[in-house]
Amino acid sequence: MNMHSSIKMNVVHLWYIILDDFTDKHQELAHLLSIDEKKRSERFRFITHRQRFIIARAFLRKILSLYTKETPQQLIFLYNNHGKPYLKNNPLNLHFNVSHSHNIAVFAITIQKEIGVDIEKVELRFNEAIAKRFFTVEECQQLMALPEKERVVGFYKIWSRKEALIKALGAELYLLINKFTVNLHKNIELIQFNYHDQQAMFHVENIDLQKNYQCAIAIEKPLEHIQCWQWQKQGIISI
Repeated sequence: MNMHSSIKMNVVHLWYIILDDFTDKHQELAHLLSIDEKKRSERFRFITHRQRFIIARAFLRKILSLYTKETPQQLIFLYNNHGKPYLKNNPLNLHFNVSHSHNIAVFAITIQKEIGVDIEKVELRFNEAIAKRFFTVEECQQLMALPEKERVVGFYKIWSRKEALIKALGAELYLLINKFTVNLHKNIELIQFNYHDQQAMFHVENIDLQKNYQCAIAIEKPLEHIQCWQWQKQGIISI
């Protein structure tokens, strides 16, 4: 399967996997990782977290190898000052971002444009104190106007969208999270604000991937469409 011939400007390729589906393959997948990635995996205290890290990193390599002429093992990652990875050898000018929460990992791919993705497992309780600390006044007002039982989903919808945008910028989350406002009542919006004395404008969109999760992508405008795949044990399916 050669995907790089089909990816175009202003298009997002979105992939996701259910991490625990591949637990029985984690030792095999670990062979795809670099020495540095293997060392990082060893820092996890709990075996479930270690296995999920290995699986997510291996599939990042497997997916990116579909767009390049390199094998998963040959890919070399470099990192910006805030830890956002990018490819060392990148003639296609691929941009990518990764997010995982609990049992789900999501991978967003573009060419020539910065991309951010975030996925969050929706917890059972709405934490008003966290919202007041990190959200703008307008976002808190939107949340509190919702019926009480809807606020926790609303919280993660806002959080995932804001974090996706900040990851697209490759910036530090807590420096920018309250510098712009998202509209809780829109699944798609253009967000414009000043960043390093320049005007930033991003297409931000919530994506429905899995029940009890909130996922969002952010890409420099414009965006034409999003293509989604799930990598299952049986193979790759379009969704």
